[in-house]
Amino acid sequence: MPRRVPKAPTFFTKGPDTVVGSRDPIAFDSEISSKWDYEAELAVVIGKTGRSIAGSEAAGYIFGYCLANDISQRDLQRRHGGQWLMDKSIDGTMPIGPYIVTADEVDLGAVRPQCLLNGEIRQDALISQMAFPVEKLIAELSFGMTLRPGDILLTGTPAASALPRLPQSS
Repeated sequence: MPRRVPKAPTFFTKGPDTVVGSRDPIAFDSEISSKWDYEAELAVVIGKTGRSIAGSEAAGYIFGYCLANDISQRDLQRRHGGQWLMDKSIDGTMPIGPYIVTADEVDLGAVRPQCLLNGEIRQDALISQMAFPVEKLIAELSFGMTLRPGDILLTGTPAASALPRLPQSS
């Protein structure tokens, strides 16, 4: 069965206090949530200011790339009507890095983020399998909204590469 591609990407924000270093502990707290989930994602670092950026010009706004772990608390997502602000913005829950690679140093088609838990591969897919290319994400996100140097865009994961796990991690 062919994969259904959405008409447009979905975006959500994360509070700045979510960010921690790639090797720092995640601020796991069972009092906050009992349904912790994770996704290895490509992070795009914006390199110059732009608004309503055309897809054909979007690559020129990319400083570089790194990896991030998008930690979510699925019970908070459900509790707040399916919106993603609360479950994506818990302090200390988004490891990122440890390195940024400039845009000219990487072939995105060959990038394959993996997520391992206790040595077991839980996610493994090519960036080229994403529903939308990075340039389309930048064009859509910047439509009517200014992106600034240092802004970080997590790209999500290819379909079915990181489905919510049952039971979720705790």
